[in-house]
Amino acid sequence: MKELPFKFPPMGTYQGMAFVMGILLADPTKDKVRWNHYVNLQCVKTERLTNAKLTFTDALWEEYRLEGLAEMSLYDVANFNAETLERFLCERIDQGNYLLLYDIDEYYLSYTEAFEKEHYNHDTYVYGYSEKDFLVFAYRKEHLASFPVPKQEIINSLLSNQAYKNLNFRRDFCTFRPSVNRSVRLDRKKIRREIQNYLERRTLGKAEENRAYGLAVYDVLLEGLDRLSASGSLNHLDLRPFRCLMEHKRIARDRAAVLIKAQDPLILRAGSMVEQAEIIFRLMMKYNLTFDKNALRKARARIEQLRKEDEAWCKEYLEQM
Repeated sequence: MKELPFKFPPMGTYQGMAFVMGILLADPTKDKVRWNHYVNLQCVKTERLTNAKLTFTDALWEEYRLEGLAEMSLYDVANFNAETLERFLCERIDQGNYLLLYDIDEYYLSYTEAFEKEHYNHDTYVYGYSEKDFLVFAYRKEHLASFPVPKQEIINSLLSNQAYKNLNFRRDFCTFRPSVNRSVRLDRKKIRREIQNYLERRTLGKAEENRAYGLAVYDVLLEGLDRLSASGSLNHLDLRPFRCLMEHKRIARDRAAVLIKAQDPLILRAGSMVEQAEIIFRLMMKYNLTFDKNALRKARARIEQLRKEDEAWCKEYLEQM
């Protein structure tokens, strides 16, 4: 059995982002990325909560490659057959590479709902293998987990002709390997700068016009709830933005515990915001089960209050830093 270091991450909204976080948390020279990153948020500007896509601004694999903290290589599946692909994937893992399988056909994956039902492209991540299985990090029954999957299922999924057509006859996968001789220190200046950007509703780079940043993501969620409340239709909403918001508060609380004195009132207030975000997430889950618009009204009031508390908390936090 070959298994690369991996620490189950404290987030799971987007499995690709969570996977890379788990890789870096398992590396004692780079685990401080948990505090230096995951500060600012971005969200697609939309009135529909089905495509808001709330996420962190600087926490995907490409960000770490650009910072020099990881090496990445891209490969075209068309260059392999079933035999050479399996051997190549195992060789990559032997050399310390994690596998980012962006588009695999879930029709061939027995742990998915699409198994032998439909050709549905999704992502799966690999960090080990045995004689018969790959060790993957993926969603199973709506829960993010790590578990073994028969090698043949992964190979079939990557080589699927139907999915290949769906992707305009192009399918790639990528390897991700933490850079050697590069370490990450707790960067208080970077954290302060990111929190300031969060307050000012902007990102460090050139802001995209169709995206909201920082505190402005609350406005997108509120507008989406208003539209849903006014609608006469009964539509499920995407829970991911609300789960990501909850995880953002959890990471902020844990970061505060590292950066400021124990028993500081700010830590208690950060814990209170986590509780508020968890209640909001549960209200959204309730709505998806019952379509009770009273749950939306309660959630909206809590989101407005959380936004005010978040802004006040960040300002006081910056003063202490």
